[in-house]
Amino acid sequence: MKTNNGNENANVLSLSVTELVPIIKETLNSSLPFVLSVTGNSMRPTLRSSGDKVELVSKEKRAVKKGELVFFERENGTCILHRVRKLSGETLTINGDAQAWTEKASMSQVIGVANSLYRKGKWISCDSFLYRVYSKIIVHTLFFKRVYAKVRSILRKK
Repeated sequence: MKTNNGNENANVLSLSVTELVPIIKETLNSSLPFVLSVTGNSMRPTLRSSGDKVELVSKEKRAVKKGELVFFERENGTCILHRVRKLSGETLTINGDAQAWTEKASMSQVIGVANSLYRKGKWISCDSFLYRVYSKIIVHTLFFKRVYAKVRSILRKK
């Protein structure tokens, strides 16, 4: 655990994943939401690392289904927020909105499910009509992302 002793953002507390995950799990298990700041670019354009946040709730409070954003723990211990592309029993096919590849995870690896997103100073409910339409579009663009990645790879070799 580190605290920022400088003047800027003096009240910021930084935790490692191993310190943070038990806190998130305990918070969600007590039926409270947990707000997580976004880092990285795998969820662009939906989420950006520039102040965007996600309100997580337990998977008992919000069902895991196709199109949902889930915060899960990989087998190597890293945690990530990605979108569910496909759900087959207890197996999820997931990936980041900016990625052309997918990975598998089990339902037991899911720590929380996004209930709302904080973007450009506003909270957006994951149940809002516009977000649900957006989510459906994003889920169905994986084929085009793969084609784009392949073409880009070929062009880079030239």
